[in-house]
Amino acid sequence: MASKTFGVLIHGAGWVSAQHAAAFRQNPATRVVAVSSRSLASARRRVAEAGLQDVACFDDLDAALRHPGVDIVSICTPQHLHCANVLAAARAGKHLVI
Repeated sequence: MASKTFGVLIHGAGWVSAQHAAAFRQNPATRVVAVSSRSLASARRRVAEAGLQDVACFDDLDAALRHPGVDIVSICTPQHLHCANVLAAARAGKHLVI
C-alpha cells in the first residue's frame, strides 16, 4: 500500500469524468485536487456533481498541469483530443490514466 496520497487532475468534464472521480474517491491512495475542462463552468459543475471538495478548477490544461498537487492526470476528453492531452501531461512529468 502506498504511503503517499497522489493528487489527481481530471481533465475533461463529461460523463466518463464522473466515473473516474468516483473511482479515485474510492482509492485511499488518491485525492482529486483539480478538474479542468474547455469551460470553467463545466469543471465547476463536475466538481459539484461528484461531491468533491477543495478542488481547483481550470479552463486551461497547461495551467492545471502547473498545480503543485497534481501527480496523476486522468484524461477524460473525447478520443480525438487524447494525443495532445497525453503529450502535454507527459511533458509536465505526470503519471497518466487514459
